[in-house]
Amino acid sequence: MNTNLIRYSQCWEDTDLLLEHAGNLQDKKILSIASAGDNSLALLSGNPQNLVAIDMCRAQIAVTWLKVIAMRHLEREDFIAFIGAAPSSERQRLAIYDAIRGDTRLPARYRQYLDDRRKMISRGIIHSGKLEKYFALYRRIVTFLHGQSLIDKACASLPLQVRLSFYQDEFCNLPYKMLQKAFFSTYCLKSLGRERAFFRYCSGDLAHMVAHRTRAALNNPQAHNNPYLYFILKGTYKDGSAMPFYMRKQNYDRIKANLDRLEIVESALDLYLGKHAENFQNFDLFNLSDIFEYMDSDESFGLSRLLADSSNRGARHIYWNMMVPRSMHAPGLQSQTVLQADEEFAKIGSFFYRAFKVDVVDHAA
Repeated sequence: MNTNLIRYSQCWEDTDLLLEHAGNLQDKKILSIASAGDNSLALLSGNPQNLVAIDMCRAQIAVTWLKVIAMRHLEREDFIAFIGAAPSSERQRLAIYDAIRGDTRLPARYRQYLDDRRKMISRGIIHSGKLEKYFALYRRIVTFLHGQSLIDKACASLPLQVRLSFYQDEFCNLPYKMLQKAFFSTYCLKSLGRERAFFRYCSGDLAHMVAHRTRAALNNPQAHNNPYLYFILKGTYKDGSAMPFYMRKQNYDRIKANLDRLEIVESALDLYLGKHAENFQNFDLFNLSDIFEYMDSDESFGLSRLLADSSNRGARHIYWNMMVPRSMHAPGLQSQTVLQADEEFAKIGSFFYRAFKVDVVDHAA
C-alpha cells in the first residue's frame, strides 16, 4: 500500500448518524479511524476523556494533523477558507500554512510531508484526495451534461412533488443514466476512485446500488441540506446544516476546546490494540469506518474479537458496509444492522453506503 497517497481528504461516513448512535460521550474513551480526521474531530464535541485517532497510512495522518493544527490557530471562518470549504486565494492559504507549520505539536515527519505538498494546501486540502478528485471529474461531466442551472436546482430547496418531477423529467435523462452506470462501476472506481486492493472482496453490482441510492437522495426533500450530496455536485459547501459537522458554527469552538484530548497514532489497528492491551486500558466507543470490508471473513472475525477484548462493558463498535457485506459475530458482541434499505439511506447524508451497523459489547472485558 502506498502510504504517501491521500485516498480521502474528507470523511464520507455520515457524522450526524455516527453521533446519534455513539451514545453519551462525556468522559468516555474513544478509538476512531482517522481517515481525513473529520469524524474524529466531531467526536470531540461530546467531551470524551480521550480520543485516539488511528490510521496506518501516513498521508491520512498528515491530513488529520493539518486540520488539527489549523483549528488550533484559526477562527472558524479562516479555518474553513484555509482547508478549501470557503473561497480564498492560493497565496492566502500558503501564508496561513507558513504561519502555523512551525507549531511544535506537529511531528517533523508530517510537517515534511505537508511541506512537500504545498500545491495541495494552496488549493484547499479537502480537495486533494483520490476520491475527491474522482468526484471532481464526475462533477465536471454532470455539469457538462446538465448545465450549471440544473445542478443549482438539484441543490435547492424544492417541495417534494416538484423535486420528484424535476428528477424524473429533467435530471435523470439517458446520458445521466449512462454516466452513473459507467462512472460508479467497479472498473472505473478501481482505476480512478479508490485503491484496487480495496475491491478484493467486493460483491454485487456497485453501480446499480449507487444509482438507486443517488436517485433516492436526490428525491429527498431535504437534499439541499445534505453536505455530501452538495459537495459532490457543487464542489463546495453551503454554510449551515449543509456543511460537515466539525465545520458548523455551533460545533467548531466546542471541538477546538477539546483538541488536547486527541492523540493521533500512525499504526495498523490490530498492532496498536495488541500493544494497548498490555496496559489494561479499554475503550467505550470504536468508530471503525468501513475497515472490515478490506479483509477476508476470517481476518474480520479476528479483528472483531480483538476489538471486543479491548472494550469496556457496553462499548459500541460502529462501522459501515459499502462494497462488501460484513457483520461481526465475535463472542460477547450483540450485532445489529441499523440502516440497510434504499429508503433509509435516502434520509441520511452518506446515501451511497450499503449498511450502517452497531455492535454492543455485552460482557465485562
